[in-house]
Amino acid sequence: MNSGLTVVGRRLSEIGPSRRISSRASDFRQPTTENRQLAVHLLFSQMPYREQATLYRAALLLGLVTCDTVVQWAEETVARENSVPHELLDVLLVAPGDLTALRFALQPLADGQESPAVLRSIFLIVLQDLNSGKRNAKDSVTILSQIRRNLAVTAAVSDEIDTLEDDFMLANAGVTGDVASVEQRVREWLAQFSAAGETTP
Repeated sequence: MNSGLTVVGRRLSEIGPSRRISSRASDFRQPTTENRQLAVHLLFSQMPYREQATLYRAALLLGLVTCDTVVQWAEETVARENSVPHELLDVLLVAPGDLTALRFALQPLADGQESPAVLRSIFLIVLQDLNSGKRNAKDSVTILSQIRRNLAVTAAVSDEIDTLEDDFMLANAGVTGDVASVEQRVREWLAQFSAAGETTP
């Protein structure tokens, strides 16, 4: 047996089957909002696992997913594939909740920069969270600012996000415009990425 798989098997045994099934497998059978969002976008985008790793690494940075969601993805990938890179096994060995270590473990699996498909999925997760009430407009604009500063968006998209940030800040301060109208513009702007191929992030 592959030595990496042996180590992972030992790690999963330490976790214990009841905890592993109740906290992860059952969550997948009865998915949380977070799991549904990622599952939908990974399915529709038909991403190879490198793009999936890139998406999860970016989503962790932005606070869009939890560490448990990423570990669940790694467990399911290892269980499904006949051969996996040892770096994916390293993801399973990260201490629970250690976001920094998990992003570091994902780095060799991920692409150097986010593809249009990954960016589109990120924007749609932000939109779903805003529409569902999981995140308010102010926090959504903050995440857009983080995307502009940290992810590989085009110059045009960066400028558009910058404009939304400025307009929301002015409206929130009562200087010009109103928050509701800017929030609607944010929703409409994010919605443009729902049609694959029509807009390049």
